[in-house]
Amino acid sequence: MTDRIEAFEKEIAELTAGRIPKRIRRLMSLVEKGISAHQMLEPEEPLIIGISGGKDSLSLALLLSLINRFHPGKREIEAVQIDWTEYPMDPESEERLKSFFRLLELPYTLLRETIRPFNKELEFNCYSCSRARRKILFEYAQKRNIRAIAFGHHLDDLIETSLINLIHRGRFETMEPCSLFWEGLFRIIRPMVLIPEQKLTDLSDLLHFPILELDCPHKSTNIRTEIKPLVQQLQKSEPHLKEHIYNAHFKI
Repeated sequence: MTDRIEAFEKEIAELTAGRIPKRIRRLMSLVEKGISAHQMLEPEEPLIIGISGGKDSLSLALLLSLINRFHPGKREIEAVQIDWTEYPMDPESEERLKSFFRLLELPYTLLRETIRPFNKELEFNCYSCSRARRKILFEYAQKRNIRAIAFGHHLDDLIETSLINLIHRGRFETMEPCSLFWEGLFRIIRPMVLIPEQKLTDLSDLLHFPILELDCPHKSTNIRTEIKPLVQQLQKSEPHLKEHIYNAHFKI
């Protein structure tokens, strides 16, 4: 574990010094393209990144921090993570995440909260957990006078959502790259909507991200876990499946 942490610190030091490999520059360009194409942010608009501790949200934090560091138009960025008291992260993982954001020079706020379903009839599952997290982030953003909240959803999330809605709900709909909430008071944005998941897995492995592993009771039983093999099977007959589904929703 010590070797992995040292390797991670070395890699981040290289990146923040401006020595950025082409593969990471390409990911940064895709993030900027997604933000521009879907008009996610105003110039220099402050931003909150919703952190789960997984490879996706950590990748988003890294890419946005590098863009903010080396490209014109500085903006205030804060990483915010919700830690459920019922399923808390261990102290060692917390310290590793704090070190990650310290190396990126990104403010990091940890909100310890109790799971709060919206009504007594709503059982705790991925849906109710997501809604509760979102509400807490909105309340925090309102106190900070920030309107934009970025999530680490990627191209595969968009594709899987399309298939879930088509197969289970009879609707050809997907997650929007930029969505308005609370009568337009907040925007949830997804800057990595053009990036396939495998690229983020490769990035995480390359830089030795301090991935947080939580003992969530639904981590292996949610519907996305069931859809992923279907996407993989369909790609065998159509390698450009993801791009085609994205283009069916959004032409950029």
